[in-house]
Amino acid sequence: MSPWPRIASPADSINVDLTEVAVYEISYADSYSSVSGQVSGSWGESLHHRPYIEVYDPNRIRSVYSACDDDGSFTCHLLQPQPVRLMVSLSNIEQWIGGDHL
Repeated sequence: MSPWPRIASPADSINVDLTEVAVYEISYADSYSSVSGQVSGSWGESLHHRPYIEVYDPNRIRSVYSACDDDGSFTCHLLQPQPVRLMVSLSNIEQWIGGDHL
């Protein structure tokens, strides 16, 4: 059982192409937060590697580093709600989600 309380309403979902810049704004409450999603693409053909998700805070400090599940899904928990940037890495290939740099 997860230590995180469940929210009854579904989460917002956005799709971001590698060449697009994404801006998503939300009002933050005084509670924990999490970022979740699913990485898809040709990485799934590799039997030996899974992508990693890196979550960076506004000060460019990495706050979470987590491997994706076998199906590419991930959930990263943050100690407090804040704007973040995500990077997907696989071996020595890195890609920012929603833009090309921090």
